[in-house]
Amino acid sequence: GAIELELMKYSEDRVTLQPGSTILCASDGLIEQEKNGLMYGESRLREVFLKYYYLPPEIISRFILKDFQEFIGPAEVNDDITYLLIQRDFKEKEELSLEMKNTFNAICDIEEKVRDFLQAFIDDTDMLLISLHEMLANAVEHGNKYIPEKKVFVNVSVNTRFIKISIEDEGDGFNWLEAVNKKYDYNNCQERGLGIVLTTAGCDYVFYNEKGNKVCLIKLADNSIK
Repeated sequence: GAIELELMKYSEDRVTLQPGSTILCASDGLIEQEKNGLMYGESRLREVFLKYYYLPPEIISRFILKDFQEFIGPAEVNDDITYLLIQRDFKEKEELSLEMKNTFNAICDIEEKVRDFLQAFIDDTDMLLISLHEMLANAVEHGNKYIPEKKVFVNVSVNTRFIKISIEDEGDGFNWLEAVNKKYDYNNCQERGLGIVLTTAGCDYVFYNEKGNKVCLIKLADNSIK
């Protein structure tokens, strides 16, 4: 049927977003999705959003999707679902960008530069540097396949809410979901993929781009960040 005219009247306003502010817009297909007579609902979506709003949009989006999938389970989705996250960039305290040759020998130099950079903001860098080491090694070996002409790109940024380290290689990527969800035998020292386990132990969040050739490590800004 036709939409009543009063429902099509809108007002305009202008808001200045502060650095780090995040806006979530969602279609009714997400909010009104039903399972056993219950709707997913605005309150559940709001709860997830408020729990993670300060993180990068890529992480927020995945937590929303994960929570929705846990709600819906095997049931059929009955409407189109769209949600949009808009975040104004954080005001970075400092940022460091590095380019690394695709060799294991270059890893130590990158680690030293990142350690020197982070010591102005955090006293204990050991676990974070272990995570960095594992991801750099993966980029050289599994991402760039030891090809000497390829590079690894590292970016470290610090703001009032978290430290973010991104590592990107020039490879074809991999099925990171399979690796992240794999059950490992910790007694088997020969098993591949344990570097991902070590990485997650040193960070609060680890996430990949869809292709799988870029990983971001997030360390939350608790009292350890100056």
